[in-house]
Amino acid sequence: MKKIVWGLAIIIIASIVVIACRKSDSPAKENLSSKFDVAASKEWWYGSFRKSTDYTTVDYSSVFAPFSKDGAIAGKKYPSWKDGIDYKIGGLQIVELPLVYNNQVSTFPGSERFDEAEKVRIASASLRKLLLIKKPGNSVVVRTITLIPSPEYAKQKNYDISSNTLQKPDPQFSGWLVVKDWKETIINFWQIENDRRVKKMTIEQKLTNAEPSGQNGGGMMLDQEVCNYEYVEKTGRLCVGETTKGDQPVDPDDCTDWYYYTYTAFEWVCHDVPDEEPEEGCSMGMTQEQCACMQYGIGCGDPDPDPDPEPDQCNMSQEDARALLDAVTSEVVYEETPGGGSETAPDANGTIKKPVVLNRHSVNYNWGLGYSSKYTLFFSGVLFKTNANASWKWNSIKYDEVKKTSGGAPPCFTANVTATVSGPVISNDKYFAAFEADVTSSLEFACLGGKQVDSDTDKIIGSYSSISAGQ
Repeated sequence: MKKIVWGLAIIIIASIVVIACRKSDSPAKENLSSKFDVAASKEWWYGSFRKSTDYTTVDYSSVFAPFSKDGAIAGKKYPSWKDGIDYKIGGLQIVELPLVYNNQVSTFPGSERFDEAEKVRIASASLRKLLLIKKPGNSVVVRTITLIPSPEYAKQKNYDISSNTLQKPDPQFSGWLVVKDWKETIINFWQIENDRRVKKMTIEQKLTNAEPSGQNGGGMMLDQEVCNYEYVEKTGRLCVGETTKGDQPVDPDDCTDWYYYTYTAFEWVCHDVPDEEPEEGCSMGMTQEQCACMQYGIGCGDPDPDPDPEPDQCNMSQEDARALLDAVTSEVVYEETPGGGSETAPDANGTIKKPVVLNRHSVNYNWGLGYSSKYTLFFSGVLFKTNANASWKWNSIKYDEVKKTSGGAPPCFTANVTATVSGPVISNDKYFAAFEADVTSSLEFACLGGKQVDSDTDKIIGSYSSISAGQ
């Protein structure tokens, strides 16, 4: 692989708040009415989405998915149209519907500490929702939501949390908010306390042979993690009876007993949400669109979908595939971007804070055959100043992710781009935060007789100026 590296960046300006945003647009972008209410969303649902392959696709690797051995009926779920509500978040039109599952699942960190009866009560009390989001431009995003109450909150509400909606949640809600796409792939898994995000949860394959903490607590801490090893355990039941009357879900009457399944090869990993976040949650200096992006992964300025495949390109010879991989080029680029979130009001000490998301550093890949992609590093941080006339300084900053922000790869071509980041380290005067990143592309091209593979790494060295980030 050939690569071109430009000069190093010393300053960066914050950009739009985009955390954990994935593309999940509907396959059809038809002319919808300007008002996207329950009736309009139902028309789109039956006229477009139910006819697409996305409707029948299930991500069986997800802890929320049924077991593949249970067959297609296990993956069925049904929206309740008569109980739907519609509202707006900025330029997004949202329809929120209760969702009835044939496969009912609940999972949360520490569940192994409770007896089976309590696990069943939590699973039964969990709310399941469908969000249909119409974006400017008429594309529609599908999200499924599972709202799992903490044992303490569930008891407080007598195991009935049905008054909660995503538009107007109970300000005392505590538990977990799980955001997924229709095929049940997890997009965000937030731990919530009093309607405020306190941790971001991920389920990851174990990297060590250490035992989970179990009921005794303890366990080991990994770098960048703030919780102990814990079992990933789900409580579920499968209902295969008639669950609709017409197009309206009814309470299932043919269900298995509740079961408990532990994923022994996986563990919970908890990531801190900055302490500086105020009580109103993700509204800290963000627009409504930015808040929706952070929470639900929608409205994030998603890139255009990849070009349609051209299957005949998979039939090229091994020699031609090798030549294409050898011709791939990469280029490290640094781009000026507009500012980020708004500053907070002064606290009791006169300190002002401002959240920022940094996304200036990218790698452009030219895959050949007319295809290219850009992968961008995302960092998030909090600036502070002691009074209105003082200069911004770094309070905290961390690396979040590398993700594709534009373009796509050729048919039969797979690109997996990862980043290993050291830092950022804040200087003693708190005006700069320096980091180093190795961005690695692992490439695979399917061809006649097998495949060709390649990989290469681009190094990015950067230093973020707090003054520039605060502009």
